Amino acid sequence: MRPLQLSFSGIRSYPGPVGPLDLTGKRLIAIVGDTGAGKSTVLEAISLALYGNCTWASGEHRELMAEGAVQMTVDLTFAHDGERWRVRRVYHANTTPSSHLLENLDTHEQTDGKRAVDAKIVALLQLSFGSFASAVLLPQGKFDRLLTASGTERTVLLRSIFGVQVIETVRDRAAQHREQLTGLLHRAELARRDLLADPAGTAVLEAAKAAEATRIADELGLALGTLRTLRAEASASRRRHTAISDALDKLEQRETRDAAAELAGISAADTELAGLEASAAQAQAQWAVQRGAADGQLAAASLEGFTPESLASAATVLDALPGRVAALLEEHGQLNADEAGLSCEAGQLAEMRARLVGLQSAAGTLAKAHADASAEHQEYRDARRSAEEAARTAMHRAAGAGKAQREEEAALSQASDFASSITGFETAANAAAAEVQSAEDHLARVLSQDAAHAAGAHLAPGEPCPVCVRPLPAGYQPPAPSDAEALSAAQLSVNNMKKAHGQARDQLAAARAKADSAQRAHAARQSDTQAARNRLEQARKAAVDRMQALEQRKPSAQASSAGEPAFEQALDTACIRLAGTAEEEQDELLGRLLAQLLSAAAEAERQFNSAAMLAGEKAGEAKAEAGAEAHAISVRQESHQKKLAAVPSARERHRNTLDVTAQELTALPAALRQMLPGEVLCITSEHARQARHAVTVQQEKVAELSRLRNQAIGELEDLSATLRRLEQRRRREVSGPLHSIAIYLQRWQDAVEEAVRACHGNSSVISVPARSAAGSVDAITSYAGALAQADKAVIASLSQAAEAAAGDAGTQLVKLHRAAGRLKAGKSGLPVIALPEGDGLLEPSSLDALVSGQTTARDDASRHRKNQATAEGQVQQAASLDAALRDGKARLSAVETLRGLLADGKFLRYLTDRRTRALLAVASEKFGTLSAGEFGFTEDFHVASRRSQAVRSPKTLSGGETFLASLALSLALVELHSRSGPRLGALFLDEGFASLDVDSLAGALAVLQAETGGDKLVAVISHLHAVAEAVEDVLWVERGPAGSAVRWLSADERDALVRQEATGGLLSLL
Repeated sequence: MRPLQLSFSGIRSYPGPVGPLDLTGKRLIAIVGDTGAGKSTVLEAISLALYGNCTWASGEHRELMAEGAVQMTVDLTFAHDGERWRVRRVYHANTTPSSHLLENLDTHEQTDGKRAVDAKIVALLQLSFGSFASAVLLPQGKFDRLLTASGTERTVLLRSIFGVQVIETVRDRAAQHREQLTGLLHRAELARRDLLADPAGTAVLEAAKAAEATRIADELGLALGTLRTLRAEASASRRRHTAISDALDKLEQRETRDAAAELAGISAADTELAGLEASAAQAQAQWAVQRGAADGQLAAASLEGFTPESLASAATVLDALPGRVAALLEEHGQLNADEAGLSCEAGQLAEMRARLVGLQSAAGTLAKAHADASAEHQEYRDARRSAEEAARTAMHRAAGAGKAQREEEAALSQASDFASSITGFETAANAAAAEVQSAEDHLARVLSQDAAHAAGAHLAPGEPCPVCVRPLPAGYQPPAPSDAEALSAAQLSVNNMKKAHGQARDQLAAARAKADSAQRAHAARQSDTQAARNRLEQARKAAVDRMQALEQRKPSAQASSAGEPAFEQALDTACIRLAGTAEEEQDELLGRLLAQLLSAAAEAERQFNSAAMLAGEKAGEAKAEAGAEAHAISVRQESHQKKLAAVPSARERHRNTLDVTAQELTALPAALRQMLPGEVLCITSEHARQARHAVTVQQEKVAELSRLRNQAIGELEDLSATLRRLEQRRRREVSGPLHSIAIYLQRWQDAVEEAVRACHGNSSVISVPARSAAGSVDAITSYAGALAQADKAVIASLSQAAEAAAGDAGTQLVKLHRAAGRLKAGKSGLPVIALPEGDGLLEPSSLDALVSGQTTARDDASRHRKNQATAEGQVQQAASLDAALRDGKARLSAVETLRGLLADGKFLRYLTDRRTRALLAVASEKFGTLSAGEFGFTEDFHVASRRSQAVRSPKTLSGGETFLASLALSLALVELHSRSGPRLGALFLDEGFASLDVDSLAGALAVLQAETGGDKLVAVISHLHAVAEAVEDVLWVERGPAGSAVRWLSADERDALVRQEATGGLLSLL
């Protein structure tokens, strides 16, 4: 994985957008900046982009989000295995879901969603996040994770880095594949059980059965058609005989009546009713003439407008007319007077508005003067506050500079104390080493005595000496063995002396580390003191400049004289006092000094405030006077407008009343309108009285004509009732009985005609009379006689036809029995059909058994064809399942074999141990290079001194040694991972260089330069500007009020940065 371009925003100290930072072609870069500037955040952005994780907050991305940011974005483009990839993640401060997208810029493959993107990244790099943080990214404060990890934790990390987990993955996938294959085979076997054992053979058999069932159904269908025809013919003959017999019975059993006697009574009643109807019609004509004359006279009066309703309405209008005219005249005069008063009031309002304009102009002038005084006061107050804040900042910076100076002096004292203590620890370590050497010499002497005893114990006098080869003397005695207690005491002494020497050496190393740390702390305090002094000088200059600007704004009476003390001198005095004051007393002293410095400015601000308040009071009084006048005009204008608006309304109401009165007069009859003047206001009481008298005369005339008309109407209604009663009697005594006889005769003829139709061919010899359409008594009597003769002829013909139909029905029934007998025998392979005997064959359900047999045969044929189709449809599926089962069982056998081969954990341990030894070999070589040949690694990750051969725990290393050991392991891991998996094209180191001395720093940077061969990127983070001297590309990080910012330094800027730190270091020695 080789980063190419990085952009991010909303992360920790970077609230705004950063980048894109182009890393293409860069090999060794330094990310440099002051402590707390935001250097490590650059690496956290890369970690967040790749794994959606950070190295210090347990994966909680919200801990990375900048304060106040609404979202956090990161966009990283990197190269891996010859392809370019881009990963983009967006997190939100609210509950909006985060978005994650990984895209292959060469193939345009895309992966969306957090889990999918995380899994894809791990699969690409073949590194988990923990392994990435241990091998590729060494975060600040955690770069020794692999070095100091426990055995189990280190094994997990190494397996991930070495790619050994691929074996475990293959084994797990083999187990998963075995389970999947087992499930698939089980489902395939279940599916095969649901199919026929031999689909092809079953299809042939079912086809033969379907053909046989179809043949039987067709033959039964032919027999069914024949029987249905014969049954229909026999049933028709039976129905014909039954119909003729029923018609004969019905004709003989009909109702009989004496039509001649009934017709004679009807004729007498008809003659009487005709005389009564003629008399009533004559009287009705006379009264109709009288009603017509009255209607004519009333119509003529109506044409003149004299109806009862119009005359009553006219009387009402004329009675109220004199009073209404008087009221209208009075209202007309009042309206003219109101209009004259409103014209006078309008002139008075114009004079008041002219006076208001003058008052408002004066108020505007005073208001402008108040605004100018207020603005001048506000500007002076803002300038005073700015000067006060600048002075406060300068005094705070002075207090800070004093504190930094005191801390620098304390750090110098502590560094001197630690440096002086090293001599005592060196003396103790040297003494312990001498005691170890003395104890080892004593142990060697004891051991040599035992060796002499072992060599001479079996020798006798005269035998050659094993040392000088000369014969042993006659009195030779073997050397005595050493005392066991003395040997044990000597060995214990050696162990104790070595332990004491180790403790002395550790104490010396700790003392040296403390001295180095104290020296670095003193250097840092020197830098802080100088920075505090610089900030103080900047704040002091800003305070003086702002006070000078404030002096120029003072009123003329407050202008400074040449003899007043300078503000700059007073400020310097205050800063000196604050710098030398204890912290707990600084706040109170700062307040007093600040008040003294700005006392004159406060007095000037009070003068500006008094002038603004006076101008405001004058402007307020003028505004109030103009407002009062405006309110008075508004009230009077509102009243005037209401009155003015009321005049047109009153005029309109007056006109409406005149119009309504004129419309009512227009509705009067024309003769009455001619008696009144055309203008409403010109009508007098006399005009109204004369018109009212004419109305009374016309009302009396119309009332008399209405009486005569109503009398005629009453008589006509009585005669109409008499004629209705006569009509009812005619219907009851003539029309009703005559209609009843006619209906009787019609029913008699219906029965005769029905009997004639039942005779069929014999009907031509019978003469039936035509139906009578006339309603007279004579016509109906003649029609009744002819109908009686036809009735006798029909009865004779029906008797003959009944005998012939009975014989034909018997013949047809015999034919039906013969045909049914052939089916009962079950010949030609047909099933036996049970049919009824005798007249039972004529029943509608007599052939149901035959229909059922045909239906059964058809159902059997359909069922066999369906079974045939099912079997044919299973032929291909069964063959495919059989082949799949054979292949699946073979694959399952292969997977189980692979799983068994990978199940042994010894193979994984062997592979891990072998690659761990390779890692330690490469890391020892690099550790030796980094430590100038001093250190290497043992097989259990302990550190061995190549000079003294002493073995130490990595936890006992100093800060610089720990960093170099971790760096060596990381470089070795990157190299080994590139051998066994995808090439790691990047290494990130966060801080750690501060713990190195000058020589170690130079050596480490030289090794890193050597590691950047090919296309590998190595990025180092440090607050030491000296790191920039060893690299070409420097990314400068600085933090301002708006947050952190990064930029690439030019070569000149990089050299200036290095010279600045070198100059600072020389000045600290002065």
